[in-house]
Amino acid sequence: SWDHILTSGDMVRAHLVQASASGRCFFHHGPQRDAGLYAGLKGVRFVAQDKADEILLSGLWDDKRETPADYADTLKGWLARKQKLVCANPDRQVQIGEKLVYCAGALAEQYERMGGAVAWFGKPYAPVFRRALEVLRLPKDSRVLVIGDGAQTDIAGANGMGWDALFVLGGLTQAAGRQLTDGRAVGALLQAQGAHARYYCDQLCWKS
Repeated sequence: SWDHILTSGDMVRAHLVQASASGRCFFHHGPQRDAGLYAGLKGVRFVAQDKADEILLSGLWDDKRETPADYADTLKGWLARKQKLVCANPDRQVQIGEKLVYCAGALAEQYERMGGAVAWFGKPYAPVFRRALEVLRLPKDSRVLVIGDGAQTDIAGANGMGWDALFVLGGLTQAAGRQLTDGRAVGALLQAQGAHARYYCDQLCWKS
């Protein structure tokens, strides 16, 4: 039921190779399970945090217990050293089971507000959508439907590209405890987050 899978990680890997060719080095901030982001890449150099040109940010060290508030001193250190953040996951939060956990996007957003430089990879930023068209070999004027539960990522990305969007209520919205009963309420929720969708549904499932 799919032709290709493109992730923010794919975009990050391409950036690491390109930046490394210019002599830049990195520090990975995030759980060890994310080490696959750079596995097998040749010529990409990782150094101590205070020596890095760029911080590869894949998440919090312990997203089950920590919040962005726990990283105030870390963010100040990056800012003082004028280090650029490479945000590998723009999501601010994701649903794991019945719980919402913070993602790399929450830290990167806070860092950007402090005046730090951030390279965002993934939704809602246009490069990942343009790349999706390329790998699918679709013309730029193709009719596209973006499906997702993130107003600030999936839906905002669709809006930025001028594409239709299907907003799924059964993900982040439901996990946050919001109960929406009609299209007007859904529209108000999206509008409050600077987004809009042509369609919405309670749950997304595939039926043959």
